[in-house]
Amino acid sequence: MIANSGTGKSFLAAVDRQPSLQTERRLESAVLTERCRLSDTLSQIDQRSKPLDKASHPSRASRARQLRRAAGVVGLVMTGAVVLWLLAGLLPVVPSLVQVFGIEGLRIPASFMVGGLVLGAIGFYEP
Repeated sequence: MIANSGTGKSFLAAVDRQPSLQTERRLESAVLTERCRLSDTLSQIDQRSKPLDKASHPSRASRARQLRRAAGVVGLVMTGAVVLWLLAGLLPVVPSLVQVFGIEGLRIPASFMVGGLVLGAIGFYEP
């Protein structure tokens, strides 16, 4: 009887332990499945929240690049015109900037030149 009671207890312990192992395995598989699903969801969210790169929208990126380049060229032309007039004003044939605008009026070509330089800097900036 002592032997029977010992085997009965070990059998009951094995029976009690077996469902818990199955439950643990089910829980582990459910946790792994949920982790995979969350990982996929997070990767989809990351892909959606990425900034637009040049490869995903080449027409939009190239259009913006063309507009920036055009602004840079306009800025350089504005600056170049003032520089050419400044250099040509050294010749006796062309009136100088001081003769046309006066000392206090030199702010006009100076602001034109600074605006051209800023526009050129913005136009040729590579983000």
